[in-house]
Amino acid sequence: ENFCFDGEGNEIGLADLFVSDYNYRDIVLAGLKKALLERTDLSGIQAEDLMEGIQFSLNISDIGFTTTPLQGMDDSEAPVYFSITFEEFGCRHLTIFAPLS
Repeated sequence: ENFCFDGEGNEIGLADLFVSDYNYRDIVLAGLKKALLERTDLSGIQAEDLMEGIQFSLNISDIGFTTTPLQGMDDSEAPVYFSITFEEFGCRHLTIFAPLS
């Protein structure tokens, strides 16, 4: 499991990384759909169904996303991993780049 914390040690969620009124969800959903297309062993999986359980981690230049484990056609289970760069989101939309007060 992945967790992210603020400067006071409080756990934060994905929405907390973005300024209010920014629609980050559509960008994450598009990234997930692309990642699912690349996984030929997963058929019939809908990206929208995986959004609720998606986890994230902050990396040096992007946000990494991991889904819950999915069962492939060969009966193996593995999550789908993908990342979206800060640039793709637009740095001005990310609260981690906000000036310190």
